[in-house]
Amino acid sequence: IIFGVAHDPNMNKEIRITLIATGFASKTGLVGVSRDEELSQLLKGLKSEEELDVPSFLRRPLFSHRRKALTPTTQLVKPPLRTPFR
Repeated sequence: IIFGVAHDPNMNKEIRITLIATGFASKTGLVGVSRDEELSQLLKGLKSEEELDVPSFLRRPLFSHRRKALTPTTQLVKPPLRTPFR
């Protein structure tokens, strides 16, 4: 879960909450391989250091995004309640 705080004096005594929840994949290190070797193996696929400025999800092939988009994972979300904060 990623959270943050912002103050808007125009909202008076109201609050607005935005919650972003996402899965963070964890990968254990390779057995018998040092961290330096593992990092160099991960960086072999890069053509140049400029690619590091591009987020990894944009560097991945487009077909992997399409495949995920075909999986129905949409959940219905109720609209936010507009209740003044007291």
